[in-house]
Amino acid sequence: MKVDGISQVQAARAYGTYNKLGKQERQSPAGDKDILDLSPETVILRELVREAAQPVEREELIQDIKRRLQDGTYSVPAEQLAARLVEEIRLGRM
Repeated sequence: MKVDGISQVQAARAYGTYNKLGKQERQSPAGDKDILDLSPETVILRELVREAAQPVEREELIQDIKRRLQDGTYSVPAEQLAARLVEEIRLGRM
């Protein structure tokens, strides 16, 4: 049997020679590292996904709500609260 014009004996000899070489002699020019080449669109998408995974900090809003809670001036309309509670229950979060 021949594969691409190489006999089994020649293939076995080549394989044996390869196995006898030291690791340094067998390494590719890049060493043992894989190379990943991403398109510009993929790089942008990766960054957007990374940013989306970060918690959104709304420090000014949080501080404002804390201040209004302490002052006793924070209130939420009953209709808005009820709608939000119904939505949370519908989504199975409560």
